[in-house]
Amino acid sequence: MFFITLLGLGFCASLFVLTYVLRNLVMVIATDHIGYSVARGKVVERTLYPGWNFIGFGAQAYQVPIEATSRTIAQQVTLPDGAEVEITIGYTTEPDPECVWKLHAYGTNLAGILERKVRACLSRYSAISSGGPQSWEAALESYDDMRVEVAKELRAVSYGVRFTEIDVVHIITVFNRMRPSSRNARTKLDSRSG
Repeated sequence: MFFITLLGLGFCASLFVLTYVLRNLVMVIATDHIGYSVARGKVVERTLYPGWNFIGFGAQAYQVPIEATSRTIAQQVTLPDGAEVEITIGYTTEPDPECVWKLHAYGTNLAGILERKVRACLSRYSAISSGGPQSWEAALESYDDMRVEVAKELRAVSYGVRFTEIDVVHIITVFNRMRPSSRNARTKLDSRSG
């Protein structure tokens, strides 16, 4: 009887140790997620795909949902001709399976980092800068140039996300300093901003 009790306790102890080891060596990633691991305080530059993944003893695994995130950023800019223009940029991101571990460095700050990049890019269109359009008419016609410039700025550094869409949503002229000089200019403004 003592032998059976000892055998039962040994079986329970080995089951506990096996469970503990498996929980610390293997991570199961959900089907709609990808992941990465951190071992000894350093990010392991390897993507964990859905299913069972060996992460190493003492490592922590993080899961990232594979879903697109859309954001829009609006900023008012005063152009060199004195007109104020509101420019709205929209972009969509999703985790990049090739370098998802880079998200660990940015964490929840990624949205703020990207917003500051977009705002810095749009500030080049202000009156103190000579790099952007010099008038509200030129600003209304610069959709493509602006989109290319913002896309180039956002894609310059890999953040662990892919930009699936970057677009200038709209450019609206705020006429508190300037008025359109002709009816033709007003018609062109209404057709672009609507």
